[in-house]
Amino acid sequence: MRELIEYKFNPYVRCSGFLYIRYCCDPEYVWSWMRKYLLDDEEFQLTLDGQKTTIGEYVEKLLMEQDYLS
Repeated sequence: MRELIEYKFNPYVRCSGFLYIRYCCDPEYVWSWMRKYLLDDEEFQLTLDGQKTTIGEYVEKLLMEQDYLS
């Protein structure tokens, strides 16, 4: 898992790793996996219309989803 979320050549590979952690790992361990990436400033194109975001913002959105908090 660590190889996916630290992959240096493609941010979309990293995002797939974060998605896996978010939806497949025990919620008790999600924070310990993701917390260090909240300040990651690698940019990537999030949507087809050219909207960009950072890995840190993406991770934050995954952590703040309503269904995760309830």
